[in-house]
Amino acid sequence: MRVLASLCAIGVIAGCGDSSGDTTDATATAATTDAAATTSTSEAPTTGSPTTAASTTGEPATSTSTTGEPVEPPETVPLSATDHLIRISMALRGTRPSLAELTQVAEDPATLPAIVDAYLESELFAQTVKDMYAEALLMRAQLGQSMLPYAGPLLGLDDATYLASVPEEPLELIAAVVRDPLRSFTEIVTTDEVYVNQVGAAAWHVAGYDPDAPEAWQVVHYDDERPQGGGVLASSALWHRHRANGNNYQRVRANLVARVFLCEDFLTRDLPPFPPVDFSDVEALQNALQSNPGCVSCHQTLDPLASYFWGAQSRGRAGIAQAYDPMTGECLAGKEHLCFPTEEYVKTQETAWKKTTGRAPGYYGAPTPDGHLDTLGEHVAADPRFSQCAARRFYSYMAQVDLEAVPFALVDELDAAFHVEDRLDVRALARAIVLSDEFRASHAETPAEADAVVGLKVARPEQLERLFADLTGFRWIGMRQPGDVHGEFPLLNSDGWGYRAMAGGIDGYSITQPTWTFNPTRTLVVQALASEAAGYVVDRDFATAEKADRKLLGLVDEDAETAAVRAQIAELHARVLGELVAPDSAEVDESFALWSAVSGGARQRWKILLTAMFQDNRIVFF
Repeated sequence: MRVLASLCAIGVIAGCGDSSGDTTDATATAATTDAAATTSTSEAPTTGSPTTAASTTGEPATSTSTTGEPVEPPETVPLSATDHLIRISMALRGTRPSLAELTQVAEDPATLPAIVDAYLESELFAQTVKDMYAEALLMRAQLGQSMLPYAGPLLGLDDATYLASVPEEPLELIAAVVRDPLRSFTEIVTTDEVYVNQVGAAAWHVAGYDPDAPEAWQVVHYDDERPQGGGVLASSALWHRHRANGNNYQRVRANLVARVFLCEDFLTRDLPPFPPVDFSDVEALQNALQSNPGCVSCHQTLDPLASYFWGAQSRGRAGIAQAYDPMTGECLAGKEHLCFPTEEYVKTQETAWKKTTGRAPGYYGAPTPDGHLDTLGEHVAADPRFSQCAARRFYSYMAQVDLEAVPFALVDELDAAFHVEDRLDVRALARAIVLSDEFRASHAETPAEADAVVGLKVARPEQLERLFADLTGFRWIGMRQPGDVHGEFPLLNSDGWGYRAMAGGIDGYSITQPTWTFNPTRTLVVQALASEAAGYVVDRDFATAEKADRKLLGLVDEDAETAAVRAQIAELHARVLGELVAPDSAEVDESFALWSAVSGGARQRWKILLTAMFQDNRIVFF
């Protein structure tokens, strides 16, 4: 492992965990790396650069040239079977493969598809799809203006609990569809099921929630005036996040549906030249939307889509808060429609399009004047672009290429795999992606072709959180101070008090695209994370008497002999770095030299070694 020696100094500077060896509790104190004081819990849950042949710029090949002629995909060198397994495991689950899986594929690569099938049945795959659509729908944004006020039954709630509840509602529905192999993926826009926990059950008009049931998330149904059906399109949580204000006339919601589920973003359309319009004049603007060719080119389809949403009247944060008496906390008389459970759908508003855009509900030229959100969901599910867009989005997310850059030929191939009998099988789609030659590409051997290949993938912050939780049991939690109104945040999966955007993720508002390259802030996050996780797992493992229950140090005690230490280091190379080496190999020699050079006891030596390993480029690139 040739990078360890150079990383040793970095590990020492980062602290390499607590050298005292005293921390044995399930909750360990972690170093303060920003405004938040961090803590670790046992319940879970770069450096380095790619080779010059593999591009990590995120600029993949396209399927046509500037003249419109087809372009042959570049000749690429595939990953080895074990590296392919690591990439698949990270893409589908966000964790490394087990030592047994790694050894099995090394001995017999033909067993890889069976391992993929097992990965697709795991809960971690459903969580990965949740992350994908959280990014697409921009749901995990820590924005005060899009959060419900903590009043009435929500009084005393903290931000961390809220953000793990309401914004996750449409994502939990998507995950539920993914978990059931017999459900078609179209159900995410057609089902009448709603998923809420106790926060959503108090906030919305829903029926069927049992506060005494052990399940945190339960299936319920809206019992207000909205039509049943529409899947996530009918989600109060989604539309509270994406509110349409003023003269927007629901267009922001219509474009969200087109962008996320059809890959048809109206904001990216080319517009023909058109005469100037005085946007400050409401009447002139309205006339232009009906007659100006440049405006009509979009609005003749956008506005009918928007008209489906007039019944969804999301209540503002301030309006709900002001509906409660500030002294007693009771709902004020006449404000019952604003108080929790707040009225989020108003049937009498369904025809408000007649007084605004004048365009009846319709789906890309198919008028449905009496249509509602359930009707829109049925149209979306039946649209061929829905499955094609899902195939494009899954590949884009897993292969880390721009959505519009996924070749049309590959989309067609994946879309065909997506259709199984009479349903859209999301597992079949994911299986086709990770076993494809395009996904397995490591690099190209000529500079001209290398620019068109995204070889190495970079671990997203959500993947890093699961990876370190799986390897070490460490989960990075932050709190400003005990009892703080903001609560305990997962630092890799939040932005107000965490490091998600710094680690390459999005904040759902000002940063809406992930970063697929390495930068200084990402390096700092990985350094701090590596140090904290290493310190935690060493203390945890040596405090666990039964070696079979340990996370990483299951072959050694603190007074282990050299042979046992070398055997443990060889196992760490496999478990952490995906590298199968013998205890007497040159790679183990280098790691053992680093381990031996550390002053202090055995715990400090293992912390330094693991801190360096956790910063190895094979952790953050795959």
